[in-house]
Amino acid sequence: MLRSKWHYLVFFALAFVFVSACTTPPPVEEPEPVSFADPNLEAAISAALGKTPGLPVSAPELAGLAELKANYANISDLSGIEQCSNLNTLDLGYNHLADLSPLASLANLTSLDLSSNLIVDVSPLAALVNVTALNLAYNQIGDISPLKSLVNLAWLDLSFNEISDISPLGSLTEMTFLFLSTNAIEDISALSSLAALRELELDGNEISDIEPLSSLKSLEVLNLGGNRVSNIAPLASLTELSVLYLSANRISELSPLSGLSGLVELYLSSNRIGDIAALATLTKLSILDISNNGFSDISPLAPFTILKMLDLSSNYNIAEISSLSGLINLEELRLGTNKISDITPLVPLARLKILYLSNNEIKDLSALTPLVNLERLSLGRNQISDITPLLENGGLGDGDHLDLKNNNPDLSQNSEDIDVIRQLEDRGVQVDY
Repeated sequence: MLRSKWHYLVFFALAFVFVSACTTPPPVEEPEPVSFADPNLEAAISAALGKTPGLPVSAPELAGLAELKANYANISDLSGIEQCSNLNTLDLGYNHLADLSPLASLANLTSLDLSSNLIVDVSPLAALVNVTALNLAYNQIGDISPLKSLVNLAWLDLSFNEISDISPLGSLTEMTFLFLSTNAIEDISALSSLAALRELELDGNEISDIEPLSSLKSLEVLNLGGNRVSNIAPLASLTELSVLYLSANRISELSPLSGLSGLVELYLSSNRIGDIAALATLTKLSILDISNNGFSDISPLAPFTILKMLDLSSNYNIAEISSLSGLINLEELRLGTNKISDITPLVPLARLKILYLSNNEIKDLSALTPLVNLERLSLGRNQISDITPLLENGGLGDGDHLDLKNNNPDLSQNSEDIDVIRQLEDRGVQVDY
């Protein structure tokens, strides 16, 4: 009985081994590779996944991709990118893209860069409601109505497009940074509701009425350069402004700016300004450009002791510059194309590195001798005959640039002035004469 039982046990053990040996486990199914119409897109995705170029890419691999940087990649077709369903950051700038439909299902995107492509139609982006940063600059977009659903947008660049109607932006109240430079915009009333805006770029448009901006009390940076603005009264309430661009407009009256005491940079070139007295209160300015206007009295600038850059060029009538003698922090000063003859007020400005004095009535250069930090000095088109004070400036040396063209030095062979020029050149100064 025991022997028979033992036989049964041996039989079943051998049978189990036999069956196990003869049973092959089912093969593991490899995921189907995803095909891409554009090999450049496939190459960019393979690189992002750390795969050898040319090896197939599977759907699970694509679903695991969170970030793709594929700018300057010569991509023209996005087919297949819809498989990257968990992308949150996508950079496709500087390619050849026109059809954005493969992006429509990428609901997890938060940051999307499509700048410098061939885009006209942005309707595939309408469903990307989680996007907070969107760059569409340098395209051919005219209709931005599909963007009105992107209510989480905080950063939007639509510069260099063909946009005239910005009303769809009125609902994007989370917006803090908005760039609309170089379009065809006239009406900016839609912006009045964007109270969270901190930076707004509107330069290069066709705007004349800026009243809608008066409610944007959080603005810190505002660019209205290259428009048709004459009345800047609506800016008086924007007391958080630190940087303001108003160049190339039609402005003559500056009094609305007098209360903007937090301004650090102010650009007013190429307007119709005849009087700068209203600027006297803006003593926190470090950069001031009021070139190409028509005023002559610069005495209101005397309190601007922390200025580092001042551009007064092409005002044509400035002759007296004694008000500048206290601006001891100036590093760059542009005074070209005026009527200046006496430059002795510049002697205390020891920190000057860049000084433009071309096209004035200057004869005596002795005031420049102590300005030993000068690196670039423009003196063309004056009445200079004696240039020896420049040789006495021990700071002029290697890598510095000096423009002496269209003056009256003696440039004959072996003259004293030619000798000065040769000595300056020996010190490494580039001299144009």
